[in-house]
Amino acid sequence: MDKETLKTICAAIQGKETSYRANRAYVRGKNPTIANNATGDDPDNRLAIPLGKLAVDSMVGYMMPPGSPDIYYELLDSTDEWDKRDDEYNQIIKDWRDYNDDDLHIGEMVTEAMSQGAAYEVWWTSESDTAGFPVKPEWVMVPASQIYIKWTNTLKPEKEYAVRVFTDGKDVHAVVYHPFYAEGWSKSEGKDWARNEDNDLSYPFEEVPVIEAKINKDGECLFEAEKQIIDQIDKIMSKSLNEVDRFNAMIALFPFIITPEIAAELKTKGYFHGLDLYDSDKWPRYLEKNLSGAVEFYKWMLENLERYFHKTSRIIDFTDPKFGAGGEESGKALAIKLMCMEMVAGKAEIYLRRWLTERKGFFDACIKAGTSDLDVDLYKVEIKWSRNVPVSEKERLEIASMMMGLGMTKEAILKILPKTILPDWELELEDQDTMPAPTVPPILVDVEE
Repeated sequence: MDKETLKTICAAIQGKETSYRANRAYVRGKNPTIANNATGDDPDNRLAIPLGKLAVDSMVGYMMPPGSPDIYYELLDSTDEWDKRDDEYNQIIKDWRDYNDDDLHIGEMVTEAMSQGAAYEVWWTSESDTAGFPVKPEWVMVPASQIYIKWTNTLKPEKEYAVRVFTDGKDVHAVVYHPFYAEGWSKSEGKDWARNEDNDLSYPFEEVPVIEAKINKDGECLFEAEKQIIDQIDKIMSKSLNEVDRFNAMIALFPFIITPEIAAELKTKGYFHGLDLYDSDKWPRYLEKNLSGAVEFYKWMLENLERYFHKTSRIIDFTDPKFGAGGEESGKALAIKLMCMEMVAGKAEIYLRRWLTERKGFFDACIKAGTSDLDVDLYKVEIKWSRNVPVSEKERLEIASMMMGLGMTKEAILKILPKTILPDWELELEDQDTMPAPTVPPILVDVEE
């Protein structure tokens, strides 16, 4: 890595920081569109509704109930007599995963990928205290705004190298990751980049130890297409609060100071809309503003915007009283809504599976480092996801039956069923030669019953 290339990469990473901060603000309920732009009113309230956080939390909660995803590795020579060996190596990998608090880590990675469009995992090794394994893998998530990956310009792109840029509050540091080693760089204020061997690393990985986890091809966050809707909701809420503040500021008016000219000027500035200020027969008096019409309009607009937010994002509002036990919506309506949400979850799962599968090479390398005399290549990664549906077991079964009738795939149906009834349902689905044809097209469906 040369200095000029590193400078170009640092500039690209700085460009990612703007997008990263904006997405993070949406998730934290600090909409930058509202925060950075004055409404032009006096008072100037700026209220941000954390719909980005609602979307992310709902999808993560739906895709990741306790124990999901369930990950199992199989050895290259995975015959019946090797099943025990598979379990042995999976126990070792489980110990490594426990050491890195991997269940929590995976949840954070999925949340970050939903919030930012991509999350990044950096791997290295440390000395192992396990007999036969001189090194153990360690990994951690780093902010998307710190990572740059150089991909090869081939039909099937591969990672050429990766760069992490970060600061310790005083100096700026960069670590350039290659297969087997990483080189450190540092830059002090007023000085150019220079090699920093203190940040050099070596590891047994044959690949660049930085893994990208995405939820879609374009690396967009979960609510990218709904940002304009969020902006409008926050704008309406902010202006509504401004109207409330004006309503509370009741003013006594006296006719000898209110002339037609003054009244006209006040109205041009947004004050006293709909009032005849120059009416000497009714002075003095207190002004009151009739907001009933505005309230109804704002309510109608907000309800429609929120409906379109959930309709276009396909994210169910699990806090809606219509959803779940005792709700107003029929099981069929809920089944269709879950089908729409499952389309998003299923697509995200495909991309997240790539990340979890790519880990295999790093586990291979660490296992081989202590057992080089054995063929221990992990040839297959079995990843099982389940779904978290906040309804009773009976209602889940009813919804699953309706989804089956609507043509949903076997895999998607099994994900929403509780484990207590899974075996019977797997047999029932296996007995069917073909799944019934869908009765509704797989499009956005707005069901109200």
